[in-house]
Formats: sequence, C-alpha cells, structure tokens
Amino acid sequence: MRRALSLLAPLGWIYGSAAALRRRAYAAGLLRQERLDSPVISVGGLSLGGSMKTPTVIELARALAARGPAVGVIGHGYRASSPEARLVSNGEAVLETANTAGDEAVMVAHELPGVPVAIGAAKAAAGRLLEERFGRRILLVDSGFQHLKLHRDLDIVCVSEDDLESGVIPSGLLREFPNALAAAHLILTDRATDGPRVARLREARPRDVFSVARADFAFYPADPAATATPAPESAFLFCAVGRPERVLSDVSAQGVRVTGHRFFRDHHAFTAQELQEVVEAAKASGALSVVTTVKDAVRVSSWPGPLPLHLLSARLDIERLPDVLKRIDSVILKRIMAAQKKAGS
Repeated sequence: MRRALSLLAPLGWIYGSAAALRRRAYAAGLLRQERLDSPVISVGGLSLGGSMKTPTVIELARALAARGPAVGVIGHGYRASSPEARLVSNGEAVLETANTAGDEAVMVAHELPGVPVAIGAAKAAAGRLLEERFGRRILLVDSGFQHLKLHRDLDIVCVSEDDLESGVIPSGLLREFPNALAAAHLILTDRATDGPRVARLREARPRDVFSVARADFAFYPADPAATATPAPESAFLFCAVGRPERVLSDVSAQGVRVTGHRFFRDHHAFTAQELQEVVEAAKASGALSVVTTVKDAVRVSSWPGPLPLHLLSARLDIERLPDVLKRIDSVILKRIMAAQKKAGS
C-alpha cells in the first residue's frame, strides 16, 4: 500500500501545486472574492475528513450564542441533492433531511436549536440567504478553508499529526500541501494524536495553535426527545465517518464491550438491507445493543430492531477557549469599525 501511494506522489505534487497557485491567485487579487456584510469565520481542514471541523463549528456556535451575538452557520452540504442555496434550519425547525442536505448540515441543525443553518455549493450565496432572512450575524462556515471565493475574516484550520505526515491527493488524504497552514489565523490540533510535528508547529506559532479533544461522552436512545442513558454493557458498532477507528476507541473507553463492528465509507447512505445486516451481525456477535454516532443517526431513516440502537454523543473540549473567542471578538470589532468608517465617509 505504501509503495502504491509513493508511485502516486508525482500526481499529488501536481494537485498540491495547482491548489497552491489557486490560493496565491486569490491572495494577490487576481481572482475575486465575494464579501458578505457579516463577519465570516471559516472552520476548515487540510484533509478529506475526520478532522473534527463540524464538531468545532458546533462548539464555537454554542459558545458565541451563549454570550449573546446572533450566529448563523453555512453548512458543508456534502452530497446535497441540489447546489442551490437554501435553509436547512430556520432556528426553529429542521427543514431538510440528510438525503437532501447532507448528514453534517442536518446534524448541525439538530445540535444548534435557535441557530439558522444554510447550505449551497456557492457558500457566499448561502451566507447572503442567511443575511436576507435573519439579518447580519456572525457566520461560521463549515469546511471553508478551500472555498477561497468567499472572503473570510478569520480562518480556523483543524489538523492532526496524521495530516502533517500525509501526502496530497491521490497519494494521501490532503487537499493542499501542509504549508497552506500559513494562511490560517488559528490552528486546532487533535490532542489525541499530537506528536513531534504538532510540537514544532506550536513552537513556531505559540499564540495560534490550540488543541481539541472529544469529551463529555454520552449515550442516547434513537429518539430525539430522549435523555441520556447509561452506557450499554455490550454493543455492536457501525458507523460511516472519516476516521471510524476513533469512534471504536471512544466507545470502548466508555466501558462498553464492543463485540464487533462494521465500518462504511464516510457519509454512506444506509439502506434498509444494510441496517438489517448490521442487526444480524450484532445478534451473531452476542451484543445486547447496537451503537452508532449522532452524525450517522441522521442517515438512519428507520431502525429495524429488535436490538436497541444507542447514539454516541460527545462535546468538544477546546484548549484556551476564551483566547479563541477573544480572537473572534477582535475580528468582529474590526468589521464594526470598518462599517462605521465607511458610513462616515
């Protein structure tokens, strides 16, 4: 496998070089960005998946909304049924399903009551829709680092030690060379995988690098209105996320005896047949229940039973969160001062 990836390294260099040229063209003003009236905070990554971008958006939205400012989210919308800008949530109700808006945007909508969520292939169009419907507000963009068409006031990039060791597509999982991190204002690293490369990154940019970790794990029945339940004694795990081995580790760490697992490709749309096969495999393994993630649950339209389905939920612990929020505050203040200056001129 490693030899096969090394053979693809020249193609990765071409892909990475094209991405770098595109980024330089936007930075030099050769390609035009679209600017929204609201301050825009992008949360993106270097790799194809599993870097905790969406959980970071959720935690930042909660922290910002708790302090009073109006917040909106421009969701990822991966595998949405159409490219047009539209609302996934108006802050009061979730208006789309995972089949029409993608699993991550729908999960964000469920996790953030009171916060409107929009998606669109053109993220600027999704942002304008939020502004038109709900007024100016802090806009958090999920998976926005490579969407250079949209001007961002702050770029937050989530990376792991694994990312810094990987190659660029197709020789690895990276969308860009690691030196693209120079364009990031803040860098969030996965505390569970931090190693020597992250340590060097911290030494070079001590004010800009923060770690994150999954915390406050809880299990819920497959019922949106239900409260948390004790961890099941034994369970069969299935999921379709970017880095499923982390979910397996998290479930085991909660004291659950994992009798077996089935991993699907990230964002996989489960069929009724596949869910029935999961149940049969769980029964054959001796499990008393089945576990999946909250993200995966939005793609389970109907659970066949008879084994109960438990949903694993987790919060994200962001190192020195007050410092991160101060950096966001400074961006908002700059936008306010710029707007006042423009109005007075």
